[in-house]
Order: sequence, then structure tokens, then C-alpha cells
Amino acid sequence: MKKKHLIALCFLIVSQVVLLSSCDKTYGYPKDVVDGFYSFDAHFSNGTNKTYKLNKDINAKVIGNCLVCDYKDEYYNRAEVFKPYDLFNNSYYRFIIDIENNSFQSYTASTYYNESNDFSEGGLSKTVINSSNASIDRWIKENLGECFKIEEEFNSLEYSYKEESSIFNYDDGKWSDTTVTRCTSKFDNSGNKTLYQESIGSKVTYEEKMNYNDANQVVTKEEYIKTDWNTQNYLYEYTYDDANNLINEKKYYQFEGNTSLSYDHSYEYDKDNHLISEAMDYDGNINTELRWRSKQPSDYKKEYTYDGNKLKYEHDVYYEYDFTDPVSYEDEYYYEEEEIKCIRKEILSNLYPNEITYTYALDGRILSIDTKDNIGEHDESHYLKKYEYDASQNLIKISSSMEYLDSALNELLHAGTHNEFYYYDSNNNLLKRISTYNYISYGKEKYTSLYQYDSDGFLLKKEEYVGLSNTFTYSFEWIGEGIEDIGFKENFKENK
Repeated sequence: MKKKHLIALCFLIVSQVVLLSSCDKTYGYPKDVVDGFYSFDAHFSNGTNKTYKLNKDINAKVIGNCLVCDYKDEYYNRAEVFKPYDLFNNSYYRFIIDIENNSFQSYTASTYYNESNDFSEGGLSKTVINSSNASIDRWIKENLGECFKIEEEFNSLEYSYKEESSIFNYDDGKWSDTTVTRCTSKFDNSGNKTLYQESIGSKVTYEEKMNYNDANQVVTKEEYIKTDWNTQNYLYEYTYDDANNLINEKKYYQFEGNTSLSYDHSYEYDKDNHLISEAMDYDGNINTELRWRSKQPSDYKKEYTYDGNKLKYEHDVYYEYDFTDPVSYEDEYYYEEEEIKCIRKEILSNLYPNEITYTYALDGRILSIDTKDNIGEHDESHYLKKYEYDASQNLIKISSSMEYLDSALNELLHAGTHNEFYYYDSNNNLLKRISTYNYISYGKEKYTSLYQYDSDGFLLKKEEYVGLSNTFTYSFEWIGEGIEDIGFKENFKENK
């Protein structure tokens, strides 16, 4: 489980128990899922038969000599605790693998909904990958591993591909001029990548060069980035011990003729080669390098404790600069037999601390988030968020509740609940999502999402209903069939 997922977790308010009913309609086909992937047997028109391992959330079908895939990535952000609405930034994909022309196409539709209860118009982009000297599966393996599990090994010393990207303009109904990027990778006889290069026309816009030791571990990497306004160069140096454990990584930043250290990352191991501590020391130059970001990292330390070969405990101490105000964090991870628990404490400047406890299943599924804000202060608040899954590990319920401290009574009072339910067909396609809010300050609110599919399980249409009486609706709908002229349309309607 990657810890960066913690940053993306949002605080939701919710809590009631409702029994989920089963759905009658079924779309697509059954999937025998193993470790998040299932096998799909494709029989193409030219007589080629091939088995693909696809992400469990992908539905696929064969059209001629193309494998066409449907995939959706929906992200709902409920960071605003006291505002009963959903912010979402969703992406919907159509992937096309053309085995006859050795190419890959991706259509990406994005939709947005903001805090003003407005559905913002989405966008549509298209990317086409053509490879002339290697199987397109090699590009898929390197770039879409979360969607396609390619187990084949590729041994050629060089391969290149052409990437064509464009954006659809709904004002004039045309695609933008295509941006063509040529990408080249070179490898040594041991299969180590020694060069990666991107160019537009005759201009190199990005480049990486790597050198390796006898154990095939990278020891230096040079990175070159060329933009319209400047050129940036980075140098990475890696050091290993006699057991081939990485013990140090340094990054140097080169800008406008000056070279300076960006960070120094060190690692320490025990006699059994378990990582027991690591420390990151950032140079002051990092604030120049990352000056466009609102949050900038600073030094941190991590310590690990084992029971035999099993990691049992981790302790992290670090802080960030939120613009100019430092925020300190302390994370404690407890790796237990059936779950993983992380307790995060954060302090912004001299304010009262916040404490968040995350609980995960061993496979990384979030189980609960318990948040306490402004501990010891007159506006202390507490919200608890729980997740439930079915036997297929589909998320079926999120329930949250909130309490706040009444300083006059010196006790926690109930502030509201939020329940969220997900309904699926027997092939695990999401059919309905319902969110209900009941806040003391804001009253009741409700959001409903409905999904429509074709017989292959491809998403055709999604509808959003806002409000207890459906006062506002929004729909997203794919248009165009087959493998050409794919697009989408949006409808916005306020029901009086």
C-alpha cells in the first residue's frame, strides 16, 4: 500500500444502517478475478486468438481486429465538512488495441462538478500510439500497468513509438491540431534502460540517461527537461552497500548555470537486510525548485520495527510548508494480523493539534477514518467514517457521523450524518450510487447517480440527480459506436 494514497483521502460525514437491495439487471459477463485482474479471450477477424489480463473494472469486446475496452475512474472529493455536496472529477476511457496496425488509441472524457452546485462542461482528448519496431504491448506494459497486465518479456535493445494527441473543441466541433511526440528507449545487453528521449519535431523536450553497476542497479541518472521558458537539468546519484541495499540517493538541481544539492536521502539496514530507518534532508534550494507549489516538503525521518521478517511498526516524523506556514506531522503505523492502522498527528504552527486514524485491510482497502480536529480547543470536532464491502470487494456503503464540542456544556453534540450506498449487478457493474445528508446546520440533501450499460457492460450513460426533489440533473453520455468517431455529450437541466 502506498502512503501517498493517505494524502488523497478525504473527510466525509456519515452514519445509518440501511440494507442494500439486489438489482435485477445484469450487463457484461462474469469475471474470474485474481489479484485485481481477470483473463479475457479475444478472437480477432484475422484469425488471431489472444488472451489479455484486464483490470477487474474494465469491460471489453472485440470489433474486427481491435480489442475495445471501457473503463471509468471516478473520484469524489468531500473535503468540505459542513457543505452537503459532492465535488467530483471523473474520467471515462475507451481504449482500443489494434493488433493489425500495432497501435493503441485512448479516448478520455472528463467531467467536473464544483462547490457552487454547478456542473462544469467536460473535455474530450484523444491519444494514438504507433510503434514501428516493437509490439504495442511493450508500450502498454510500461504505461498502463494498472489496466493491463502484460507478462511477456521484451528484449530488443531499442524501441520507439509515435504519440499523437489532440483535444476536441465543442465550439466548432473539430479536433485540435495534433501534437506529435516521438519517444525512443535504448537498453543495454542486460535489459537495463540506458536512454529515454522525447522529441517534438527536431527538438528534444525530455531526456533521461542512466548508468548501472555490475548488479544492474542504477548508479547515476541525468534528467533533462526543455520547456518554452527554460531548461532544467537534474543529476541523481545512488550508492549501495555490499549486500546491494540502496543506502544513499542524492539529487542535484541545475538551473541557469548553477548546480546545487536538492536532497540527500539515506537508508539504514539491520544485519538481516531489513530497512530500519531512513532520513531525507532537503537543501534550501528545494524551495526554488518547487516554488510553484503551495506545499513544499522538508526533512523527515522514518523508523521501522520487525518481528522476525514481518514489519510490525513504523514511525515517521516530517513536516511541510503550506505556503510559509510549517505543518508538522507524526505518523505511526501498526501492522497487525488482520489490518493496518495509521495514526497521524498534525500541527499547523501553534494551533491545537489534529489527529486522524486510518484503518486498512491487508489488501489496502480503506476500512475507516477517525478524525479529531482542534483537540483541546473550544471548537473541537470529531468525525468518524466507515467503509463496507461485499464478497467481491466492491464498496457498498460509506457511513459517517460528526460531533462537535459545545464549550458551554463541555460535551460533544451530534452535528449530522451522511450515508452513501452503492448498488451493483451480478457482474459487479455499478448501477446506482445514492448519497443522503442530514446536517443540523444545513438540513437534508440527496444525490443520486444512475448508470446505463450496453450488453457488453460498456458505459453508455450516467445521470446525476441533485436535491431531494431532483431540482437539477446532469447526464454524461458516450456517442459513436465501434472504433471511430467516439465522443460524448453532456446535458444540463434544471427541473422547476
